[in-house]
Amino acid sequence: MVKRADERQDTVGESINLLTKMIEHHEQRLDGVHAEQSNADERIAALADAQIRTEGALKELSAIQSNADERIAALADAQIRTEASQSHADERIAALADAHIKTEEALAKLTEKLHRLADTVERHIKEGH
Repeated sequence: MVKRADERQDTVGESINLLTKMIEHHEQRLDGVHAEQSNADERIAALADAQIRTEGALKELSAIQSNADERIAALADAQIRTEASQSHADERIAALADAHIKTEEALAKLTEKLHRLADTVERHIKEGH
């Protein structure tokens, strides 16, 4: 009976040793999990900070884009006004060219009449009138 009690005590001792090793192994694994969790938390925090910075940069880019859109619209309006002014100037130049042609035609007719008058005056002088 003593032998059996000793065997049981040995078995209980071995079980306690096995349980102790299992607990130590479990604690080591938990320490690893905690370390990994801490590392994951740090990485998540870094990602959140990066996301916040990205959102800020996107807002800034949106404002810049809006400003650029306004400036492009102003340039387009200025271009339209310039083209309208150029078209009006082209019309005025065409009108001036027409007026110049008419003036030259009138001048040519007047010169013709002046030459005829001069011829008539010279003929009258030769004829003694």
